[in-house]
Amino acid sequence: MRTGIIEPEINGMWQVVHDSGELLSAVTTYSITGLKGDTDIEYQLIVRGVNDYAGATDYGVTFNSDTGSNYGYQEIKGNDSTASASRNTSVTSISIGRANAANELFFSKTHIFAKSGKERTILTMKTQDISETTVSTIIKRGNIWNNTVDEITLITITGSTNALGVGTRIILLKKVHNDIMKTGVLTPNKIEGTWERIYSNTITSATSTFSITGLEGNTDEVYKLITRIVNDESTPTYKMYFTSDTTNTNYGRQQLQPLSGSVAAASSIYLFMGYATATGQISHNEIFIYAKSGYVRTCLINIVGQLSGTTIPRLHLAGVTWNNTSSEFTSIDLTCDTAGGFGVGSNIELYRLNL
Repeated sequence: MRTGIIEPEINGMWQVVHDSGELLSAVTTYSITGLKGDTDIEYQLIVRGVNDYAGATDYGVTFNSDTGSNYGYQEIKGNDSTASASRNTSVTSISIGRANAANELFFSKTHIFAKSGKERTILTMKTQDISETTVSTIIKRGNIWNNTVDEITLITITGSTNALGVGTRIILLKKVHNDIMKTGVLTPNKIEGTWERIYSNTITSATSTFSITGLEGNTDEVYKLITRIVNDESTPTYKMYFTSDTTNTNYGRQQLQPLSGSVAAASSIYLFMGYATATGQISHNEIFIYAKSGYVRTCLINIVGQLSGTTIPRLHLAGVTWNNTSSEFTSIDLTCDTAGGFGVGSNIELYRLNL
């Protein structure tokens, strides 16, 4: 047993307020009720969707049953080798994913500023149209709901008929906001419904590879890996592998890459996890992983790379899949192709979401 209840809540902590578990039967809509948006202020919605509809479907989020044209967005998108941007000021929901065919997947993370008084602002990163190692699309989208008055009490996710299929997982976290200082002792591994750091390593001697072992992906289910790479070599390539599977063709990637004022998209193999192409450059990376077996594993990657002084040449967004559906997720292996590419001061932290 490694979870328990914190009472009272810890200010500033993300805490799970709803977990659907992996759905055992397909549904068209899924609602999270009883919310208090003016108290909770911020939500984070994590969805791994499995399409059980016999065709293409889009998945949208609405608030308080508002299905009018009261939502808008601006997005950047990578699809194969095509990079694009688009805007719409009158849509009926906030898109969190898409699947082009039955059994395809999507994986998304949506940050919601829920408090009334101003229009609600929502940031979404999603990867979609996933089949085995084919990851068709990566999108980052800024959204708005124009209602300024009503407290958010209901979040509804809708797809085509039975499109929220068996295996779909819907998790909602809230940011704990209170004005009362809490003191006391927290028992390690006893924090229910929160992100818990389970690995931390600051590199004191440059290396080209290391592993985070002893993981239990079927128990932990969701991981967040945060790395800051300090490059101690010239032009290394940084990769990541799961459960010692170093076969590049078992991974698929769709990326979108703004670079020094231009933007490009590409699809490829292997799991890329950092950009630092000159000695002393830094790459800051955040990777969300849905690790539980049963379906191909899905990841969202956000990289800010080649940082030096006040220069930030590169932003890298990617959706990634690992085609293994059966083996338990037991390790993360980080590598670069030059000795010492993980330089002194590099930092790696792994968090699990205690569900």
